[in-house]
Amino acid sequence: MVKINKLSLFFLKLYLIVWPFEIFLPRIEPLAITTIIKTLVAIFLVAEIIITKKIKALKFKQFYFFGFRFLVIIIQKFLPGVVSDTARIIDWYLLSAFLMFAVVFCIYNDKTQFKKLFLLICVSTFIKLSINFLMGMAAGGLHGGHPWGDFHVNELGAYIVTFLALFVGLAETSKTTLKKLINLFLVITMVYMILRTGSKGAFVGLIIIALMIIWNYKKYISFYIFGILLIIIVFSITPSAMTKRVFTIFDPELDIHQKTTGRWEAWKIGLRVFKDYPLFGVGWEKSNQFIARNQDIYAPEGCVRPGLYYPGCYVNIHSIEIRFLTETGILGFICFLGIVIYSFKDIRYIIKNSKKNTYEYFIGRNLAIASVGYIIPASFGQTPGFWRYFVIIGLIISLRMIVENEKNIISDRQP
Repeated sequence: MVKINKLSLFFLKLYLIVWPFEIFLPRIEPLAITTIIKTLVAIFLVAEIIITKKIKALKFKQFYFFGFRFLVIIIQKFLPGVVSDTARIIDWYLLSAFLMFAVVFCIYNDKTQFKKLFLLICVSTFIKLSINFLMGMAAGGLHGGHPWGDFHVNELGAYIVTFLALFVGLAETSKTTLKKLINLFLVITMVYMILRTGSKGAFVGLIIIALMIIWNYKKYISFYIFGILLIIIVFSITPSAMTKRVFTIFDPELDIHQKTTGRWEAWKIGLRVFKDYPLFGVGWEKSNQFIARNQDIYAPEGCVRPGLYYPGCYVNIHSIEIRFLTETGILGFICFLGIVIYSFKDIRYIIKNSKKNTYEYFIGRNLAIASVGYIIPASFGQTPGFWRYFVIIGLIISLRMIVENEKNIISDRQP
């Protein structure tokens, strides 16, 4: 029983160590090495849940919404007109979601383990993002095209926005001045990386989470001064070409190179598809292909870069909410809303039941900011990147379990 627990934790840590260097690793055809490791995480995790009594952790509603959404995706495979990719469903959705389960079950009320995994997730993510950022810059930045390593440029920017708040949490909970300064330097570096990607969705997300962080420190005038200086410094070293691209989000003719009205038109196209396929959608992660095959019906006004990825018209919806409606219908969209709502309820519980200025309190409020940091860019951006939200959810559930456990211990000690 102990060995199984150690194996699931071992492969979870191995994945977090290997994942940043995924782009350099050879494939063991037909699978990537990281896919094999995720499969081992899933196998040993299922064995652990069956053998141990940890199944009670499944009480959290996010797990049920995840399961129902997976059922919706499976049902889609048997529906006419729906585009489906079994390998992508298993790797990008099911196995990636098992990382969320692994975070929860490997921590399981262990605050020390939470701290270790939280740090490993942050370090792993920063290395991954830095490698891909440097590869993108070496290829010519925005002038070199959209792929930056194994990320799309918008996906890279959105990833950075999501995890930036976690490094603020590390800075807040660091016990030495040196560690605080190191984490603040990493935060500044990530802000610079976001601006250099030129991702408009990430830029909007950065503004929102920056306001949330400032609000958390509203009592400290020195923080406002530091924030203003940081903004001045970052914008001064960011090339004007990057900032000009960011602000094209306000120009319908330039936004996402659409012939008509940018994101607004892309959203309208997505809603047209949803109107015809309201219950189950047209296939997870397959809206682009579907619209390309049915351009005359859904995108007669024009399209983004014809024939870029598929024959015909290429339209990316640039909104995770409309994309869920289009690809998984109202059923999948309800599941997404349920996951988001209950995750924020768990965050509220964490903050409300944690003493101020404690580790749980600081990390809890930064997980809230990280969640917003995921949703905002995904609402305007090209790639949902649902994997990063799975990890955030896993951390939220794990921290709530720790807070609940500590609260119960205190209650038991009271006469």
